[in-house]
Amino acid sequence: MARIVCIFFGLLFFSIFGYGQNTNFHKVYAFNDSLGIISNVYVKDSSYLLGASSGRFNRVKASSIKLDIMGNIINISSFKDINRNEALGFGSSKSYLNSDGKYWYLYTSRNTQGWESYPKILLFDDVLNSFQASEIDTLTNLYFQITDNSRLIVDPPNDRYYLALKYNYYPGLDTTSNLPWDIGTFIMCYELSNDSLLYIKRHNFSTTATTKPRRVMHNYLPYTNGNHLLILREDFDNNNFSNQYCKVLFYTIDPINGNVISTKTLQDTPWSNPGFGAAFINNEKDLLLSYSESTVLYTNTGQPYHAVRPTVARLDSNFNVVWKKVLRDNYSTTLACGDCIEKFVINQDSTFVSAHVARVFLTADSSHINYPIRIIKRSKNSGNSIWNRDFYYYPIINFSPVANYTIHDAEATPDGGYIFVGESTNFDSLNVNAPAQLGYVIKTNCLGFLDDPQAGFSATTTIDSLGVHFQNISLMGGSFQWSFGDNSVLNTGENMDSVVHTYSDTGMYEVQLIAYGCNGANDTIRQTVVISKSPVVPPEVPTANPNITNYMALGPNPVKSGESIAVYVGNLPNENCSLLFYDYQGKLVLQRAIPQNNSTYIIVLPFGAGVYQAVLRDGEKELEVEKVLVY
Repeated sequence: MARIVCIFFGLLFFSIFGYGQNTNFHKVYAFNDSLGIISNVYVKDSSYLLGASSGRFNRVKASSIKLDIMGNIINISSFKDINRNEALGFGSSKSYLNSDGKYWYLYTSRNTQGWESYPKILLFDDVLNSFQASEIDTLTNLYFQITDNSRLIVDPPNDRYYLALKYNYYPGLDTTSNLPWDIGTFIMCYELSNDSLLYIKRHNFSTTATTKPRRVMHNYLPYTNGNHLLILREDFDNNNFSNQYCKVLFYTIDPINGNVISTKTLQDTPWSNPGFGAAFINNEKDLLLSYSESTVLYTNTGQPYHAVRPTVARLDSNFNVVWKKVLRDNYSTTLACGDCIEKFVINQDSTFVSAHVARVFLTADSSHINYPIRIIKRSKNSGNSIWNRDFYYYPIINFSPVANYTIHDAEATPDGGYIFVGESTNFDSLNVNAPAQLGYVIKTNCLGFLDDPQAGFSATTTIDSLGVHFQNISLMGGSFQWSFGDNSVLNTGENMDSVVHTYSDTGMYEVQLIAYGCNGANDTIRQTVVISKSPVVPPEVPTANPNITNYMALGPNPVKSGESIAVYVGNLPNENCSLLFYDYQGKLVLQRAIPQNNSTYIIVLPFGAGVYQAVLRDGEKELEVEKVLVY
């Protein structure tokens, strides 16, 4: 029994296969278009507006992409910064929607002939489908390089917008300057009506003086009482492994004049380094924060070093830790941007959703690692995980298990689901001149899946016993209802797979299991179980099959040649299975490792039109076989 999963891979302008009313999709854009990075997503009515730029290896253009509810492209508008040698960077800041329906994007404009760069504000009119650029040239020729983790706050009621910009200062490029190189943060305030600078504040410390910290901006948020919150890293450039090596610093900013009202510090480990993700959850009283925690490890020669791992925490109004959850168990010497959370989706109930890149260690010596996208729904009150979903991507040419992801933005969608955007980098493809960097979009339902549930269960009976052991082997379900045929009903959640029910007497009972998904979606399966004290069950009496399998659901099916199919797997006997595709002559044409249970795999199918078999295998044992039509 298989359900169609609505999924998509392909170059720009290819269509998406839909199934029923399912509006979930996965879309990957080609590197050599201008869509290697998708940094912003906005949900508008029944459409999605994406902010994109060319890949990190060749930034030349910015684009706004509008998708319909099925992920099909409605239109694309692009902007090239010709005055800056067409070298337009794309900041990871969020776009903001004005009350008049216009969108603000913050970009970083770079001069390819030198180090200096400066921010640029792009105002996108969704009705006119055009960009209006506003150049902020205050820092031009001052040897500042504005980096990508900039932030924008738009405040139309007060006719202002605010920029928080991380910078690198390179005075050595100016032979007349004796100032030291440093890193810091600019806060700028502009008036919307006449685009004039009202103030500029600079927060910096020299990196050449090891006794002083350097402060690097990571986030800028609207805060309580009309103030703003600036989140920085306070980093001492020494290796004495003291408790002041690295901290998270919180500035409360008065937006009227840009002055600092108060300062708070968070440091629960020697290296507390903020990531990009931060969001308030209850009227600016408590803060969700993505940051790193650390420990001190030692090399083979006994030299100490700080090892870090990504963390998410809830902080109270005094920025003290209420609860903290690590995003992976293993420490490493570095913390990549993708390891941390960049965006939280705050639900109306007591939950929130976030996504990050998980490191899944497949071998005991950590020599083989997968990097799936991991989407997690958590409780605001405890931080405990309610559910988590892993997504893997297998491009056509790829010698490593999966690509490397970075998740830049996420939003809730009108149907109760979620949409995530970012970039995928496959470094192996650089060696074969294949697309190495891709922008992607994942649209899930409210449970983080790509499709509706697929019900299944097995039942095991024992002679001389009235008890039956039921095993829930459903796929992509969030809640379940068991009806045991004796007027007994049991409701369970997705984490309760094993159920034991005891009947009052022998007989035949029709057992029904309903698997529930989102927005009323459900799937039902029925089986008859026989409760008997006889040592032999008559052959004409049906009985539940304890070997019923329900290991995978795949789609779209049929699928176009060169595009991808999504395979959701679950109930695997171990986490070292494989998926093999055979042509009609029985020749093996593609094989992919399936190292993780309860995960979605996006697999590109490069072979020609025809009928194929997808075989899920545990070693030499076939677990499930599905027919796939490629056209």
